[in-house]
Amino acid sequence: MKQMLYRATVLALLATASPASAQSGAMWTDPLGRMMSMQFVAGNPVAPAPRDRSPTEMASLFRTLCLESGGDGARVAASAAAAGLSAVPHTLPASKKAAPVTLGVWTGDGLILSQTSGFSGAPDAQCNATFYVRALPERQAVTDALAAVIGRAPSNLASATDKKGRLKKFYNPEWLSAVGEPRIVTAFVAKGYSGMPGDRVQISIRAARKPGR
Repeated sequence: MKQMLYRATVLALLATASPASAQSGAMWTDPLGRMMSMQFVAGNPVAPAPRDRSPTEMASLFRTLCLESGGDGARVAASAAAAGLSAVPHTLPASKKAAPVTLGVWTGDGLILSQTSGFSGAPDAQCNATFYVRALPERQAVTDALAAVIGRAPSNLASATDKKGRLKKFYNPEWLSAVGEPRIVTAFVAKGYSGMPGDRVQISIRAARKPGR
C-alpha cells in the first residue's frame, strides 16, 4: 500500500475502567511510518475537542515534548506535566507471547501525546504529538514549521512532487537523524472520517528501521 495515510486497528482489552473514551485520539506510527490508531474491544472512536493552533506552535510543542525529551518515558512525562497535560496511561495485558505493556498517553486542550518503547501494533519506540483542530493547516506550512525547528529541509524532499512539480497527494515529510541513534521525524495532516474521527496534525518521532512509504 503506497498511501502514507493508513489505519491499523489493534483489538485489545485494557486494564482500565473506561478505555474507549480515554484512549480515543491517541495516534501511533507503524513500522513503515504510517499513521495508526487503536480501537479497543467495545470502544467507539471519539475525537477530542479541537483547538486551533498555528503550525509554528505545533512544531514548538513537539520539540519540547518529544525532541528535547529524547522520547524517554520519564522525560516525556515531565515535559507533559509542565505543559499542563493530564496523564491517562493504559496497560495492554499480557498475552501468550508478550508481557504487559503500559502506553504513555497524556491529554489536554486538543492535544494528545502518546509514547511507547514499543508494543505489538507499533514495535518501534516512538513519541507522537497529535493536534486536533477545527481548520486543517496547509501541509507546506506544517513542513516549513518543522524544518525551522529541526534546522533543515526534509530528507525526502526530492520525492515530494510529481514530474509536473505538484505536491504528491500522499507525500509526508520525513527527517532522518543526522547524528546519534537513528530516528525519523514525520508529519501528517489528515482529515477525519468515521473510523478515525477528528481533523488532526500528527507529528511523530520513531526509532528508525525503515523510512516511510
